[in-house]
Amino acid sequence: MKFSFRIRTGGEVIFLGREHTRTVYYGEPEEHGRWRVDLNVLEKLINDGLRDLHFGGYVDEFYCGLEIADIEGWGNSFIKTRDYISLRPRMRAIVSVAQVDWLVVKDQSLEFQYLILLEQIVDCVERISTAKRKPAGFDASAMAKQMRNVLSQIQLNQINLESTT
Repeated sequence: MKFSFRIRTGGEVIFLGREHTRTVYYGEPEEHGRWRVDLNVLEKLINDGLRDLHFGGYVDEFYCGLEIADIEGWGNSFIKTRDYISLRPRMRAIVSVAQVDWLVVKDQSLEFQYLILLEQIVDCVERISTAKRKPAGFDASAMAKQMRNVLSQIQLNQINLESTT
């Protein structure tokens, strides 16, 4: 199984170490929190943990549509995608959205941010079993269990943006 993040953020989200590449944010005064989890490294570690595994059906790839934002503050733009799941039979893939509320995590530690992210990723995998259209033979529960196992084995120092920037 191949895993990929598709990341969408609100303008208020600042990634640690990338403050200088940030576009101008208009509106209320800038918040001071930082996102601390290195998503590129995390994606690689998840792929390493899921390599050579198959969870049934035709699905070979899982896209986690990760959204980090002030969910309520942005309104419908983010609220309407909260439970989004899409089958892509031609791509042999599934897309499922995981949302992290920036106001909850912005001033928190790496460990706290990662625990919230872990739960959201596992939840977006589990939700596949509740989708109206789901791939025949795909075992979302087995994938969620394996995903939790892979994510729980990752050491915080491996995904810390402070140490990778």
